[in-house]
Amino acid sequence: MLTLLFAAALAGPGSNFLPGVEGQTGFGAPVPSPDGRLVALTRADRVGLWVLDLSDDSVSEVSTSRGAGFAPVWAGNRLLYKAVTSDGQEAWSWEAGVNRLLDRGDRVGQPVPAGDSVLWTHGDALYQLDGAGLSELPGIGDVDVLASAGDALAWADGRTGQLWLAGAGALRALGITGYRPSFSADGAYLAAESYDGRVVVLRASDGELVAQEWGDHARWAPSGHALLYDRVLTAGDVGPEAGESPYGVLESTLYRLDLDLGRTMALETPAGLHPRYPAALPDGRVLFVDTSDGALWLSDGGMVSRLLPSPPEATAPAAPPPAYETHAVDLPYMHQLWDTPDNFDGGWSCGAASCVQTVARYQALPRADIGVSWPYAHTSTHGWYIPNAYSFNGYTYDTWGVAKSADCQGSHGFICLSYGGALWAQMVSFLNQHGVGSAYASTSLESVVNETNAGYSMIASTSVLGYGHIIAVRGYLSSGGSPIHTLVVNDPYGNAGSGDWGNFDGAGVGYDWPGYNNGYLEIGISQLFSAHGTMPVVEEPPVEEEPVGEEPVEEEPVADEEPADHGPGPAPYDEGGRSPRPGAAVPWDDVAACSAGARASVLASLAASLVAARRRQTALWRVGLEVNAKVQPVPQPRG
Repeated sequence: MLTLLFAAALAGPGSNFLPGVEGQTGFGAPVPSPDGRLVALTRADRVGLWVLDLSDDSVSEVSTSRGAGFAPVWAGNRLLYKAVTSDGQEAWSWEAGVNRLLDRGDRVGQPVPAGDSVLWTHGDALYQLDGAGLSELPGIGDVDVLASAGDALAWADGRTGQLWLAGAGALRALGITGYRPSFSADGAYLAAESYDGRVVVLRASDGELVAQEWGDHARWAPSGHALLYDRVLTAGDVGPEAGESPYGVLESTLYRLDLDLGRTMALETPAGLHPRYPAALPDGRVLFVDTSDGALWLSDGGMVSRLLPSPPEATAPAAPPPAYETHAVDLPYMHQLWDTPDNFDGGWSCGAASCVQTVARYQALPRADIGVSWPYAHTSTHGWYIPNAYSFNGYTYDTWGVAKSADCQGSHGFICLSYGGALWAQMVSFLNQHGVGSAYASTSLESVVNETNAGYSMIASTSVLGYGHIIAVRGYLSSGGSPIHTLVVNDPYGNAGSGDWGNFDGAGVGYDWPGYNNGYLEIGISQLFSAHGTMPVVEEPPVEEEPVGEEPVEEEPVADEEPADHGPGPAPYDEGGRSPRPGAAVPWDDVAACSAGARASVLASLAASLVAARRRQTALWRVGLEVNAKVQPVPQPRG
């Protein structure tokens, strides 16, 4: 998890974490009407939908439902949107304060205008509503977001994420996986967002790729061929020395890609803001949200004004999503903050926590019980392995890695190394070394469905609320007998869809696949990893019958046996092979623990000196990486 998310107090065990995650409250993306007078507004979690009239600053409530602000689209002054209620998924049309229900069912997609008609998906079918009534067109599969322009239609395949373009009597696979396609105003270009964090632009006439930029939240200007998007720069993008955390947001910038001029330029916004979700008005002004506090702003290039500080209060609470059917494997939960030792700050340990809980599923690592204090006193069975050196299966995990509170060893040190965030290759190696076969997997819902049905969990490199994050995937949800694009996960930082990320409620959380709206928080998916292990066979001990007619024989007391051999290298335990007692202090000289409170100790100073020396030896190598990252910053998963 990104480090900026925490304020650490080192006054004592367990008092160290105050979650405060940028971007999880306030406004989500604004959507202006074609004439620029009306603006559709939603919350950051896409729950609820309102319309702001810029002519008189009045605000009208459209819906309080979940997902209503996911991808609303204007058809003139009529607003089309999808909502998710306890009764199912619904397509709606709103105009001048009046809502009209278009469709309701198990799997209903976002309605979009297509000339004088409206299109949306229902299950695998495609529906069209026009003056002649409702008709069913040839199906295109399970698709939530369509893009239309004239006779052209674009979408992302529900199984693989492959982008498709239909028009002029032809159907073409575009050779790019992504989501949220959209056409320029005249239909000449198609934009989409790729899984690896790029905005891609293709020519609609032949599907040729004409531009790609690192960024998110792409939206076309209402006329011409200009595309607006945002890009966030974190300390991890330019090197861990640039900030306190590889996840600290250094800056967020709005960009304008002008295809006619063939150039990209940054838009000016006041210093200190973190602008995202740009949306251009017909007169050239730009709406955006400052995600540092969630307020809505308006910029005309010279003057910038704060329109609204926060979304309006909803008149009714949002109902929960429908009771979808769950398909998920059992997986023990580990929280990166609350299941690691009290004296260790696991703020950067999402990769290690996801991998260790996956290994724990197959009972490969013995339990190493410790007592942890927060958010309430409980026993953690495997959190000790995150910061502490141990040996297993011929490997010793004593590599020093950068952590939030202090450099440490153990699974975090191995997976994060000198970067501070999890590295893909290290996670795969860690799982394989612990007897859990792991490899890069197809980044598609189809991959998750196949692995879940075969009885396996997965590891995912994701973007949650805009931050790089590693989670363990347990399965998926289904509706009407078919899988829907919602993952069931163990999020090691809690439930990000609850509005207070950092909570202890991350076990079995539902997150929506990018480009889909089933009433849960939408996340980004950049890479999936398989995790194939063998469940231990639990044999029932044989029942010994008492001999009939014989007196029982008392056995002589036997001296305690020596502790079991736990493999080459030091056993991962304190006190002669025993697991650390709940609440007991863990001595440094036995387990090489990593602790924020130990910074003042001689051993911690010595360890820091050794790590500093190693860093100096690799300084030139890291500078080279940082320069390359600035030229082409390929995203890496982080903890």
